[in-house]
Amino acid sequence: MTTYIEIHAIQNVPPSNINRDDSGTPKSAQYGGVTRHRVSS
Repeated sequence: MTTYIEIHAIQNVPPSNINRDDSGTPKSAQYGGVTRHRVSS
């Protein structure tokens, strides 16, 4: 019998551009018809 432990961590981040693409601009995505900034893992 194998036991698995799964851990999830939620982290607050400041309202800044913590994630940029290769050209230096903040990453964004269209969601619900609105452009939103996104954070990738």
